[in-house]
Amino acid sequence: MNNQLIDQISSTSKTALLTIYAHSIESQSEQPILSDPTAVELTKALSEPFSRSEVRLFKKLADHKLNRQLVYHIALRAKKYDSYADSFVKDHPDGTIINLGCGLDARYHRLTQKPKLFLDIDLEPMIAIKRELVEQTKEYRMIGQSIFDSAWLEEVLHLEGPKLFIAEGLFMYLSPDELNPWLIRLADDFSGSYLLFETVVEKYTRGFNKKMVEFKLRKEFGVSGDVSYHFGLKQSDDLESLSPHFKLIEDWSYFDENHPKVGLLNLMGKIKSLRYVQWTVFYRIE
Repeated sequence: MNNQLIDQISSTSKTALLTIYAHSIESQSEQPILSDPTAVELTKALSEPFSRSEVRLFKKLADHKLNRQLVYHIALRAKKYDSYADSFVKDHPDGTIINLGCGLDARYHRLTQKPKLFLDIDLEPMIAIKRELVEQTKEYRMIGQSIFDSAWLEEVLHLEGPKLFIAEGLFMYLSPDELNPWLIRLADDFSGSYLLFETVVEKYTRGFNKKMVEFKLRKEFGVSGDVSYHFGLKQSDDLESLSPHFKLIEDWSYFDENHPKVGLLNLMGKIKSLRYVQWTVFYRIE
């Protein structure tokens, strides 16, 4: 693994490393929530250079030291998003799946139903690492660009069939000043497509609550730099006010799974204010 590439990863992109390690850790547990052998192989390749790094997050990951509830949350989220993707391919075999801010996620390899085309999109330093570890094919491609770059979006616009845009653990880190116009463009240009993304409640993007998020990211996860929550929703159907083309299909929280590994924390999901702290929304673009 090229250490220079690792050093180029932005602070926000480093949060994606938590995801791939959570997948790997859970895959190797008893009765795993998620089976992700590709994640296990990727973390094996990463852990050696990470163990030699002075970055606290990297050392933590190399030792597989992650909060178990975080691991369960990320694994349940991935499994649910995989099911959305599988259903999309079943209903739209000519469609394209776009995995936004993909990090090192191995979703394409986990899917039981393969789409006509699957695109992984992330900033170039992350994609450069992924290209060293994962092989591209005609049906599976990696693009090293910001989601706000117009080049890849123009390319996708001219592809036949509906699209499923997935943003798992991404939008909350983006500025609303950039993201909202991008979402409006998506709604205007991609009729018949779908948008699946994780969000946080809007109050965690400002004031004292925002400071608490930043403290947790630094203290518990070892993420440094200017990483914080910037974008959130007050309600699941907020995007319907942003554009009339967005129509909420459903929302989902990992508490909804009532998984035994989550234990007594499942009771939190019965309290509306706690269920809607960090959750998922699924939209159709009409």
